[in-house]
Amino acid sequence: MIGIADTRLTEDEIAAAVSVLRSGALRQGKVSDAFETAFAAKVGAKHAITCANGSAALHLVYMADFEPGDEVLVPAFTFIATASMAAVCGVKPIICDVDPHTFLIDLADAEKRITPRTKAISPVHLFGNPLNIDAVQTFAQKHGLKIIWDAAQSHGALWKGTDIGDFDDYVCYSFYPSKNMFVGEGGMVCTNDDDAAHRIRYLRMHGQTGKYYHTSLGLNYRLTDVEAAIGLEQMKRLDAMLEIRRRNAAALTAGLSGIAGLSLQKVTPQGTHAWHQFCVLVEPAEFGCTRDQLAERLQAQGVASGVHYPRGLHQQPIFEQMYGKCALPVTERLADTILALPVHHGLSAADVETVVDAVRKSAGA
Repeated sequence: MIGIADTRLTEDEIAAAVSVLRSGALRQGKVSDAFETAFAAKVGAKHAITCANGSAALHLVYMADFEPGDEVLVPAFTFIATASMAAVCGVKPIICDVDPHTFLIDLADAEKRITPRTKAISPVHLFGNPLNIDAVQTFAQKHGLKIIWDAAQSHGALWKGTDIGDFDDYVCYSFYPSKNMFVGEGGMVCTNDDDAAHRIRYLRMHGQTGKYYHTSLGLNYRLTDVEAAIGLEQMKRLDAMLEIRRRNAAALTAGLSGIAGLSLQKVTPQGTHAWHQFCVLVEPAEFGCTRDQLAERLQAQGVASGVHYPRGLHQQPIFEQMYGKCALPVTERLADTILALPVHHGLSAADVETVVDAVRKSAGA
């Protein structure tokens, strides 16, 4: 079976984790500090702050810089943490529709939803596709908003040749096993703001600013040195993994283009996609079967696939309960027709050919 992700660790990554285990110094410490320094240098940020996971990264930003009653603009087509980490802090996520081609937040739709309480926008570089950062920054400056970039799926994505981790105000990453770079669990907040970095560092340690001296309420959101050791080793091969993902995505694009009823995510012009996921949209009338039927046909041919995501945030029961129902037609169409195909760094060229052939055989079958 050709899987949708490759979560295998190398011998060097395993050895690094074992070395920390043998040392007995397991919690956040010197190895986590080294990981932060290396990651900040890699992406070009002034500060990189490790934390327990990608959701924790977002949560810490809202704890550090926002107040209950504030509002943040978020895309409807994303993982729930983009919005839920704001909501748990009393910050209301204002859910916006997305562009039908890039699948990224629609700034024109977002602008219609701004109120005097809107304090930020949290755009998602979805599936590794970077946003038009110039456009988002212009939008934020026009409306006096802070930007919380959700880069959970986008390690190594670039905008005009610059790593997406280098932009203000906050960039939040996840190191979950399915991601381009993974440590098990784990997250990172990047920022160029000294004061914000200081607040986030003590909030992830129970609000502790001195030994057993707590000046605010916080959480235990620390990364372990075991995970940090894996992260340091993963960084050594991140570029190579991304090169393979981009090669695989190019082959998939070439092989699947021109199939009636099948459309691909459009890469943002002047952006360099990181290809966490390679997603297609299936129009049943033209393609010859539904998205779910295509998934079944691929499974029968030994090719796994995934649905990211089967519903928009505005369709999640908790947000319907909290904020009421609304219609976001682009998001709803994506949720009904999207399918992720294998693109990861563990695939060979032959594997990619198998995926293309399986999709082509399924069309109109």
